[in-house]
Amino acid sequence: MTKDQLKGIGTGILLATALLIPSVMADSQETQSDDTESHDTEQENHENTEADNGMSDEDWQDYQNLIEDMYVIEEALKAADEQNKSLKEKNEALEEALEEERERSNETADESVEISALYLVVGQGMSAGEIGEILERAGMIPSSSSFRQYIEDEDLVMSIRAGEYVITETMSVQDIASEITS
Repeated sequence: MTKDQLKGIGTGILLATALLIPSVMADSQETQSDDTESHDTEQENHENTEADNGMSDEDWQDYQNLIEDMYVIEEALKAADEQNKSLKEKNEALEEALEEERERSNETADESVEISALYLVVGQGMSAGEIGEILERAGMIPSSSSFRQYIEDEDLVMSIRAGEYVITETMSVQDIASEITS
């Protein structure tokens, strides 16, 4: 599930909650003002509210489930944000390393090495063959079949992780495989 989808679900739950809360809170405040010394539990408040606004136990349970779902979605969004931040930091570090390598190669005039990089996005469920084709088309590896064969020979097929990676042409097939499977 993408971050935008999670945000959409979270927004829907928040909207549904916002629509239900005013009637529940108004009835709850009326009930509490009638008996200020009473320390009813949440269920007792619900029973009092049910008599006032007609909210059934099933509706109350649905409301409680929406609240729980909202917290789960908020946690998922936080985790996705943290993962995104981590990937951005890793990308920045790789870009800095690439820039340093370019500067070093520019300082040595007799060695004109052009370093190119590929920003590789590995989607959920992508095969080693698909990744190899992308790398071959970009000129990062000589053969997609050798990349796929290496992944299979090393039993790394199930270890491929979805994510965003910066691949340089100085990386070997083994380095690339290590990057996308670690």
